[in-house]
Amino acid sequence: MDTLAEKRRQEILGGNLFKIILILSVPVMLDNLMNATFNLIDTYFVSGIGLNEVAAVTFVGPINDMVRAIGTGISITGTIMIGRAIGKADKEEENTISKYLMIIAIAVGIIITGYVFIRWKEILISAAISDSLLPIAGDYFRMTTLSTPLTLINAVYIGQKRGEGDTGRILRINAISIGIKIAITYILIYVLKMGLISLAISTFVSQVYTTMYALFQGYWGYIFQIFRCRRGKLRKDLYIKIFKIGIPSVIEKASLSYGFVLLNEQVLKYGEGVLAAYGITNKINSLLFSTVSGIGTGLAIIITQNIAMRQYERVKSSVKISLFIALVFSTLLGVLLLIVKYPVASLMTRGEEDVLKHTIDAMSVYSISVIPWAVFQVILGVFQGYGKTKYNLYISFIRVYLLRLPIVILLAYIIPGIEEFSIWYGMLLSNILTAVVSIGFYVVLRYKGKLNQH
Repeated sequence: MDTLAEKRRQEILGGNLFKIILILSVPVMLDNLMNATFNLIDTYFVSGIGLNEVAAVTFVGPINDMVRAIGTGISITGTIMIGRAIGKADKEEENTISKYLMIIAIAVGIIITGYVFIRWKEILISAAISDSLLPIAGDYFRMTTLSTPLTLINAVYIGQKRGEGDTGRILRINAISIGIKIAITYILIYVLKMGLISLAISTFVSQVYTTMYALFQGYWGYIFQIFRCRRGKLRKDLYIKIFKIGIPSVIEKASLSYGFVLLNEQVLKYGEGVLAAYGITNKINSLLFSTVSGIGTGLAIIITQNIAMRQYERVKSSVKISLFIALVFSTLLGVLLLIVKYPVASLMTRGEEDVLKHTIDAMSVYSISVIPWAVFQVILGVFQGYGKTKYNLYISFIRVYLLRLPIVILLAYIIPGIEEFSIWYGMLLSNILTAVVSIGFYVVLRYKGKLNQH
């Protein structure tokens, strides 16, 4: 185990909790903020091409997220299982887990890329895309899928480094990756006039950079070991653990994204201008929402190593401190965004008055829901840290399918003239109720003693 990993292990298991939560969470928060900022810059670039292009990216986004859900699941699994191995100081187990995750990532990435390239049109039509958006979205969708194998390989590396508590390294890698994305996107759109496909190309190049960095940092060994698996002894028990932890995470993220595909269908009923405003608002809000999500990720790292050593009281304390930090951060960020909403929205909508109006309306209603969002992201971090990812699946399913979609449809039905405001209030109410539900899950499971098992 390298010096930094051992130092982090000692801090996680016995250091000041407030300090180590910030040490682990802040790089993840900044990483998430950078990604959200890039997505916002992407949207700004695309808005310069045209309104239909913004709507196309908004529509395809959740479908792409369903694909990326596998990478997220792999990363979460790596963080949990590798974190436990590190907590026990078992380097051999850590390396074996990374190798097996790499095998899964490569195989699944190739399968998904091939499937999307063959069935892209059927996928978009089944998601109820409009005829005017299909040609624009089709090329963009296919090209973004090329990055899938690299994204999944990178997810293994990210999961390992987070499991080690080395969140700062991931921040530095992603900072360079995002810089590459922005530079290439700008050149392709404004200099070479290549249109929407520029986003897909820049994403692919940035993923290549991250993959090469990971491989040159020692991951060549995992690639080569893939071809020796048949001669070696396969750890079936390890594969079972990987799928037991990973599949609920994949289903959670994929079902959440599919819920947004269904929500896009509802938004599109009010016109492509509302869909564009919805996409812009989500990109702006993601500056806040994704940032505070980093606290849950940092908490998960602390929990997974401490439960390996059965330090349950330390875990409980870390949850309380994380909730306090999340509430403070989310409140400050939410208030700040409401103060600057008009200039930010004006910048992103580029003089489209109709889209600007819808964007301001949306931000005024549901941007403040970052506060309940922060609460349930901490709770998700708790369940992730314990490896009980099925509860994250339950919460996400409740949020989208039992709360958000029904509330949006019900508001439109029972309140005459509410129109697109049913979307904005549905987002707000579902986040508030999800926070209540997630706390309920946590309290009940603690009472039953199920959070003292792993």
